[in-house]
Amino acid sequence: DVALRCDVVNPKASKARWELIRINKNNELLRSCMLQFAYSGLFLDVPGSSTKSGETICQYHLNARCNQRWKVVKMGENKFMIVSVRSQKCLTVQ
Repeated sequence: DVALRCDVVNPKASKARWELIRINKNNELLRSCMLQFAYSGLFLDVPGSSTKSGETICQYHLNARCNQRWKVVKMGENKFMIVSVRSQKCLTVQ
């Protein structure tokens, strides 16, 4: 198992909406972004910069570190994979 987890209550609810914020600080992170939740204003965050498989992710205040940076990889028509810049593990939704 190489996935991170993010629990979603109702994907159609406004509380589940988030916005991609692009980061352009250096070549390594050129295509990365942060995911900000519209309802709370907080950011998708891997607690303690963990690289452990199955780690539960949380919402946290902006710190712009690698544990809040993600790459969105197109996998096909209307299919995307969200990958942690820190751990290179994919986000899964349960």
